[in-house]
Amino acid sequence: IYVDDAAPANGFLPGDLQAIGARLDQVIHPTVTGVFGAPSDLDRNERIATLFTPVVNRLTPRNSNSFVGGFFYGRDLLPELSNSNRGEIFYALVPDPQGIHSDARSRSMVLGAVPSILAHEFQHMIHFNQRVLRSGVSQDALWMLEGLAQVAEELVAREYADPTEAELFRDGNRRRARIHLERPDTVSLVISSGRGNLAERGAGFLFLL
Repeated sequence: IYVDDAAPANGFLPGDLQAIGARLDQVIHPTVTGVFGAPSDLDRNERIATLFTPVVNRLTPRNSNSFVGGFFYGRDLLPELSNSNRGEIFYALVPDPQGIHSDARSRSMVLGAVPSILAHEFQHMIHFNQRVLRSGVSQDALWMLEGLAQVAEELVAREYADPTEAELFRDGNRRRARIHLERPDTVSLVISSGRGNLAERGAGFLFLL
């Protein structure tokens, strides 16, 4: 786990990073690989890096109704392309209580969002390995890619007996599903434009679940 030098001061505490690492090692990794298969190991270090960086914060315009919490970049696993980091990396946002890089994000807000983001992005990483690197075919349609990654969040939630812990992985899916179910006749299962809105994400999750 790495924290960008450009991250605002007084963000994570040392124990925060240890807790994130423990979730990845003990619950997220075995659960997601057990269902979806193995990730790649392009750099042969038997590790997956997680970089917390304000670059992710800056992806969200100020005063937005939603935010980008993190991502996996498939180009990192295609070493022949420029700007590839040639290894397995997650990118995630950092605490930014003063709103230096985008809207203010408190430490507690980031810690509440990161677990489900990592489960979600890990499924994307595995999917890229299984579909593109191993099978040599294109990735699935966007609605299915996102739906499967959201199912990964739910599967991890089911591993926790403590409802508070489970809710860290379940809350986002529940909210998106409710938005879809308020007016299901107006929501497309197939994402209609861009990266999909919250209602479309809810539809894809429920269908695949």
